Amino acid sequence: MSNKDEELLESILRETEGRHAQQPVQQPAEQSGEQYGAEPVPASEPDGTLTDSTEQVQPAEQSDASAQQQESSQKQTEEPAEQAVSEAGASEPQPEMTGAAKQETVQEAMPEAKPDAQTAQTDQSQTDKKTKAQGAPNKTKPKRKKFSYVDVLRGLFPWKGDSGLEITRKIVFLTSVIAFSVCLELIFSYYWGLYQSNKLYDQLQQEIEQISLDTVDPNTIQQGSVSEYMELSEIGRKLLAQNADAVGYISIPGTKVNYPIVQRRNEEDGNEYYLDKSFNLEPSKAGSIYLDYRNDFDRVEDGRRVCENSTNLVVYGHNMDNLSMFGSLKNYRNDWGYYSKHPLITLCSNYQTYTYKIFAFFIIDGEDETETKFDCWNTLNFNSEEEFYNYVNSAKRRALQLNGVDVQYGDQLLTLFTCSGIFDEARLVVMARMVRPDEDPYAGTQESQQNPNVLWPTIYYRWNKNNYDPDAEFVPYGPVTTTSDDNRPEETTEKDAR
Repeated sequence: MSNKDEELLESILRETEGRHAQQPVQQPAEQSGEQYGAEPVPASEPDGTLTDSTEQVQPAEQSDASAQQQESSQKQTEEPAEQAVSEAGASEPQPEMTGAAKQETVQEAMPEAKPDAQTAQTDQSQTDKKTKAQGAPNKTKPKRKKFSYVDVLRGLFPWKGDSGLEITRKIVFLTSVIAFSVCLELIFSYYWGLYQSNKLYDQLQQEIEQISLDTVDPNTIQQGSVSEYMELSEIGRKLLAQNADAVGYISIPGTKVNYPIVQRRNEEDGNEYYLDKSFNLEPSKAGSIYLDYRNDFDRVEDGRRVCENSTNLVVYGHNMDNLSMFGSLKNYRNDWGYYSKHPLITLCSNYQTYTYKIFAFFIIDGEDETETKFDCWNTLNFNSEEEFYNYVNSAKRRALQLNGVDVQYGDQLLTLFTCSGIFDEARLVVMARMVRPDEDPYAGTQESQQNPNVLWPTIYYRWNKNNYDPDAEFVPYGPVTTTSDDNRPEETTEKDAR
């Protein structure tokens, strides 16, 4: 041990001896006995009771503890020196001390360290509480960055200083957002237009049905001629008040087909004008039910018909998924019993009401240029009886169901034309003829059966086997018959009919 350390130790010991000189002799002896395992011998009276000396020592110990707490602040300055001395004493041999001095040194070291640690913890906790009470800011919490629209734009759009990868990422992101927004707008406009269109037609349908129940007899068949005087009906007045292109109203009882019919009479607009316009001329993906622009249907001027009606009226409509417009026509193909429940079509012009009954429904290819081609929508009038029967028999060969409805030359035809989902250019055609005067409207419609030999368009056979037999038995419309030896008419085959 160096001279300096020895002098420091001696000063500490002298100060300790001076401070403990006032304490009773019993306290060191008792503490020394407890520390080193010696058995303390209490002072007692002859009868074994404790003497008053113990009672006197206890107040002295309490006063000494309070004195130690008051001097704790002073001891903190001496604590580093004591630690240095203790470390030096651990590494170098220390001089021997007397028993009393040794006991006093141990006693001084142990009580003094404990109160200092407790005091430091108490002071630190009080300081923390005071800081929290004063609301001192947390220096470790990062400050929130001020909102800036420029930063938003920099995060979305390519900016000066961006890397090539960052610019590409932003372009792809913006393109995706634009594409998604366009799709969302198209979907919304589609369903909103469909909702508005259905709302318009539902209201109009209620008004028309109320009028027709009051003024139209469905069993009354009317068929006019040129120069016949025709008076505008109540239905016609209501339709023309909303759209000057209105030419009538079509209904298939028991189905969703209940719509006004419009027609553009000029070739420039043709059959495209009402593809995406509703009856009130608002944009609509469902479009309208419209008559071919080349057809003549109860054209009246100054109260009189100016021309004969076309022999074949062709009416177009979209095939909507919700069965609106001509969407429910697909049920004739998909549901076997649908035809027998809905065989009639009511067609009202602005002047008169007509009833038709369906005799064929089939699938064609709108762009077919093969031997199965049948552009039935382009035949509006017939120049001869032969041309008429060739036309209706071509429809019968393609019919998905056969029935007992007969078709004769001179019958006015009605053709409903819509899309089909079988293939891209597939078209579903429902063909009917006008009910004749004094004829039962349902005659022949309840004798429906599946056609075993359907003539499909060529494209259909890409996915299905061609089972069509041109030599199979076929009963055509019209007077195409032969006479056997017993003068009984015989049915001809398709080859004979051709």
